[in-house]
Amino acid sequence: MQMNGFDLERYQSTVAALKQQPEAAKVTFRGRFDWEQGFGGTARSVEVEQAGELTPRPFVFRCDVPVEMLGDDSGSMPAERMLSALAHCVGTSFAVQATKHGVDLQALQVELTGEVDLCGFLDLGSARPGFSGIDVRVLVRTNAPEAELARLGRDAARFSPMFDSLSRPVSIDLQVERA
Repeated sequence: MQMNGFDLERYQSTVAALKQQPEAAKVTFRGRFDWEQGFGGTARSVEVEQAGELTPRPFVFRCDVPVEMLGDDSGSMPAERMLSALAHCVGTSFAVQATKHGVDLQALQVELTGEVDLCGFLDLGSARPGFSGIDVRVLVRTNAPEAELARLGRDAARFSPMFDSLSRPVSIDLQVERA
């Protein structure tokens, strides 16, 4: 049986297995960026590790910025990819929570808006280099009542890994080594 694009039997067996072996729920993601020139380069998903098993991830993202921002406009910007990642994660977290609670979704769309002050990136004053804030709007078509939608929205934010990673401090260890 399917709900919201999920095979319910597979969903339930995965949840049961992770309850039995919580260490199997820990996933390590690896990625890489190869700079070419200016703002241009290529980002790659390298692999995912779960329970000692490596799964290659062959996905490549061309990276650049628009000409108006000193780039060649040959790819998406980090801010665009980050917003897209957040939108994807919030949307799928919403769908998972809806499925968990038996709510059938006919359509789901996540729209995001965020602002960055380039003065922070270019070290021109005291502006922070990152987003000053991000607005997330979830558009849903379903027969569920408003109170249920509000709860699903709270749960989507609460259980989305990207929402959590961006809304709470995350430890980042930057090391520089010779290649």
